Amino acid sequence: MVLNSLGGVLQRLGRFKEAEDAFKCSIQIGERLHDKAHLAKVRTAYGQALLSHRDTVGAVAQLRQAFEIEVELRSVRGLEIVTRPLTQALIRSGNRDEALSYCDRALAIAPRNPRLHTLRDQLSGEPRSNDQLKSGSIKSIKRDRHGATYGFVVPDDGTGDIFFHENNVKPGDLTQLKEGRRVEAAVERGDKGARARYVKLTS
Repeated sequence: MVLNSLGGVLQRLGRFKEAEDAFKCSIQIGERLHDKAHLAKVRTAYGQALLSHRDTVGAVAQLRQAFEIEVELRSVRGLEIVTRPLTQALIRSGNRDEALSYCDRALAIAPRNPRLHTLRDQLSGEPRSNDQLKSGSIKSIKRDRHGATYGFVVPDDGTGDIFFHENNVKPGDLTQLKEGRRVEAAVERGDKGARARYVKLTS
C-alpha cells in the first residue's frame, strides 16, 4: 500500500516513470502473495495515473483488470471506485456503449448504489421527460489533475453558469468543444449548483 501511495504522489509531481516503477513493483508483490484485493487497488491506482498521463489505452487495460477482480470479489466499494475512471477512459477512446455495459455490470452487483446510478444516468446522455433544457455557449474549458475535461456553459437566459464534465458530453462532440461554441444542456441541480447531465453541440 505504501508503493501504491508513492506511485500516486510521484505521478502528481510529474515523475511518471518513477510512479510506474512503484505501481509495477506493487503489482509484483500482490501477484506473489496472490492477494486479489490488493491487485484490484493497485491496478485501479495505476490506471488512474495512466489516465492522468493521457495514456488512455494503458489506463483501460489496467482498469479492466481491476474491474474484473472487483466483480470476482463482489466488492461494492471497489466497483464504486473503479467504474468511474474505467468508463471515463472508455469514453475518451470512443467506446461509450462499452462504458455503459461496465456500469450496468457494476449495478448488477450493487443495485442500490446511488453513485453508480448517478454515473449511469450521466453516461446515458439521453434527455429525460423532466429535463430542463437550456441553450447557451461554452464559457470555459479546463482539465483536472487526472486529465479529464470539464468546464462551464453560460446559458442564454442568464440564470448562472452550468458545470459540465467530459462524461456528460455527447459522443463525438468532446473534441470539438471550445470556448464560444453553441450547445444545448440538460440541467440538474447538484450540491454545488447547476450541472449538465448531458451537453451536445448545436452549431
